[in-house]
Amino acid sequence: MKKNKIVVITGSSSGIGKAIETLLAKENYIVIGLARSYKNSKNNAFDNVTHLGCDITNLDEVKKVFKFIEANFGQIDVLVNNAGSGTVATIEDISYSDLESEIKINLLGHIYCIKESIPLLRKNKGGLILNITSTGGRLTYPSIAIYDACKHAIESISYSLSWELEKWNIKVSILEPGAINTNFGKRMKRYNNSDRYIDYYSS
Repeated sequence: MKKNKIVVITGSSSGIGKAIETLLAKENYIVIGLARSYKNSKNNAFDNVTHLGCDITNLDEVKKVFKFIEANFGQIDVLVNNAGSGTVATIEDISYSDLESEIKINLLGHIYCIKESIPLLRKNKGGLILNITSTGGRLTYPSIAIYDACKHAIESISYSLSWELEKWNIKVSILEPGAINTNFGKRMKRYNNSDRYIDYYSS
């Protein structure tokens, strides 16, 4: 009997993460969605979806949630690293708190989830880590340099991981979306003078 694959998705409460969760749920995958806003519960729309509250920037929460996953699901087949946020500000203008926050959610949080998922993927004798990056992982634009830098870093980590995990049959892939019609852009924090390079985009 074919086993339903178990997929963990970070940032599944909206946007790309929610779309992936819905698609996989309809295909009968067992989906575990993580988001700060979730209370631990089943998804009312799908019996095969479990929502767990987790702030991926908090290492203790990440460790706790993956221990819960191991205790209740045993192992996983796929990790989709999707959670993220953005700030539109120049390097000069961005506050240190926003700088640290952006790096924590777009880089460190992803690494935390990767580290905690590897033992569960190895236990499964293989699987996939899918890191959602961005076209900003290849290109860099004014006023979103920190976001783009994190995406560059995740892509570099992904290439290294693909070699490190090959012997356990764990694949590592990246997905580089461009502009997508979600609320992500609307939720981005924008500094008042963040449009100082607007001529750059129209040139």
